[in-house]
Amino acid sequence: MWFGRTAMLSPHTWSDESLRVLDAVTWYLAETVRRAAPGVDWQVGRSRPRNENEGQPVLVGSTGRQYEPIGDVLSWPLGRVYYLRKPNPDRPSPPPAGTDLAERFDFAVLRTTGAAP
Repeated sequence: MWFGRTAMLSPHTWSDESLRVLDAVTWYLAETVRRAAPGVDWQVGRSRPRNENEGQPVLVGSTGRQYEPIGDVLSWPLGRVYYLRKPNPDRPSPPPAGTDLAERFDFAVLRTTGAAP
């Protein structure tokens, strides 16, 4: 599992079963992108200077830009679920929508290939 790098993914926030589901959704999204976009493949994240992608599984395609799926799933659909569970009255969050995963797919394909799906 890729989790445990951020406070948002700590065990006190999500159960083991929830983390397994998040892992499966993240892997499914990334593999769907990899299979749909020619030339996109898994690599170990590298960057200078070192950032949060260092050593993490990322997808890279013809653009050379890294797509880190766990960060993307965290910031979009998962972030919405998190803030429904722990609302912030000063910054309300919209609920997750059925289009969230499709939007992340489109973003990942564009980032790795430079072309819209």
